[in-house]
Amino acid sequence: MVAARKLEELHPHCPIVVDTMTDEANKSYGGLYERLYVVVDGVVAYAGERGPSGYKLEEVRAWLQDYRQ
Repeated sequence: MVAARKLEELHPHCPIVVDTMTDEANKSYGGLYERLYVVVDGVVAYAGERGPSGYKLEEVRAWLQDYRQ
């Protein structure tokens, strides 16, 4: 939650959604793999590879920087 609060301080133009440490969202919705997503106006604009080995944070950062411009 600390990371989510820090992100919230940046006033993103989107909702921030986090799971609990007990993994309740994953258990409830049956998520099999963790992925990084960017959702714009309710549409998935970026979908990363399966994590954690497929995370490409630099790719997400570049996408977000391009989007801001």
